[in-house]
Amino acid sequence: ATDAVGILCTTIRDPYYADMLATLEESLCQRGISVCLRTVGDSPAAQQQTIAAMQNTVRAIICVGPLAFDTAPAVSVPLILVDGYADAANVYGVTADHRGAIAELVRLLMRRQRRRILFLYHRADYSQSEKATGYREALETVGIPYDPALVLQVGNSPNEPGRLVTVENFRFE
Repeated sequence: ATDAVGILCTTIRDPYYADMLATLEESLCQRGISVCLRTVGDSPAAQQQTIAAMQNTVRAIICVGPLAFDTAPAVSVPLILVDGYADAANVYGVTADHRGAIAELVRLLMRRQRRRILFLYHRADYSQSEKATGYREALETVGIPYDPALVLQVGNSPNEPGRLVTVENFRFE
């Protein structure tokens, strides 16, 4: 392997991921490490194939964004999942406390007398699952029943139909 690190990203169109990619690339380049960037979309097969091919040419692979593989691939170089988790050899996850953060946010809204708390999410992934669990746990803690009508999947940009339909059809009370 060369003195390079591979970075896989589901999309570079997401501003959060674009900022993270820029920060990673800048930091690695300052250390004299080349970066090989590849966008892989949401296809588990494309993600697996790219990881398999890339591991022969880099010394580590960093995955930005939620990858969709069911089981982590066998890798010969460290595979670092940013905001992801997989229980496999040579695979490392860097995550935040999504569950605790959302639970605290829900508790804050309840202290402000809010009882119908809307939970919006973009895609079903590890991060969303942890946030949804925190949301439900916080509601249960104070005896507010979970209402699936308050859990809505939305698009990733204001121009996507999912987000527009959600806003137009949801009754705010």
